[in-house]
Amino acid sequence: LSLAGIQVGDVLEVSGLRDADDNIVASFIEREDGAAEKYEVLGNVRDLDTTAQTFRIGGLTVDYSTALLDDLDSGLANGRLVEVKDHQLVYTPGAFSVIASEVEGKNLIDVREDDDDVSDDSADDLDDNASEGSRVEIESFVTEMLGSDGFRLAGLEVRFDSATVFEYGVAADLAVGVRVEVYGVIDADGVLQATKIEFEDNEARVAGQIELIDLDAQTLVVFGVTVQVAASTEIENDLLDNDSATLADLMVGDYVEVEGRADDVAIVASEIEVDELDRTELRGIASNVDAAAGTVEADSEVRIHRLLVLLTDLPVLVPIPHDHF
Repeated sequence: LSLAGIQVGDVLEVSGLRDADDNIVASFIEREDGAAEKYEVLGNVRDLDTTAQTFRIGGLTVDYSTALLDDLDSGLANGRLVEVKDHQLVYTPGAFSVIASEVEGKNLIDVREDDDDVSDDSADDLDDNASEGSRVEIESFVTEMLGSDGFRLAGLEVRFDSATVFEYGVAADLAVGVRVEVYGVIDADGVLQATKIEFEDNEARVAGQIELIDLDAQTLVVFGVTVQVAASTEIENDLLDNDSATLADLMVGDYVEVEGRADDVAIVASEIEVDELDRTELRGIASNVDAAAGTVEADSEVRIHRLLVLLTDLPVLVPIPHDHF
């Protein structure tokens, strides 16, 4: 299925993560065969009106006056994650309101038996499956910052302290809209006390020979892209079998493969690997495709660098998946 193949009236199943604006950042879209069997939507309660018995999920107003409330012992509240179901198919496609037949409390967490074993209790209600002392993990976008030591995502309050381990970033990088995966323990107040926070926006890639090294700034330049080395960056030299190298161990001309996340000025490296000389690569989001000129522009999500790629060897202009660019 492609975006161009989707038609008005198609029944779709969409999976993804909701951002701070209630948009679904889709990771999966499937067109269903035949007519819809039910309508359902998952999201955080907004603008709860207990008198009118309505609330909002994104741009959809939900009437729950006749709905079965399930796994909501503490009641509905703004910010509460719920799944709204319309089993009777009374919803009119294209409308901005629905009469719910069921509203079920949810929490997008995985209950863990230990550090390496995830049980089958994922996406179940906090009260039933993630009680005090439960080890859990959750991945989503930060939707609200709660001071200097906390934030909210998927309706769940998260707190961190000096003992919390950060991977691929630091506490100062936390902000509304940042995608993270959090590991921790539920306390008596239902708050997730984080033991590890992993930044998931870690998809920037560049591979090539080092052109410049700045030990004072802890940066290097590869393929014209500035790479920032952080305290958490892992540097491996496969040629010397050294898994704990530092920036000082690298040399101009070394061939490196860099993985990390892109900020406004650089790729903040999570891993740098020194290897044998291979092809030069840059992963980025394609933009400004010019079919006449046979070119496509990409910024690798790093605004200070742009790469122009000639497509003259291609018989036709074809889409290039960003993870292969």
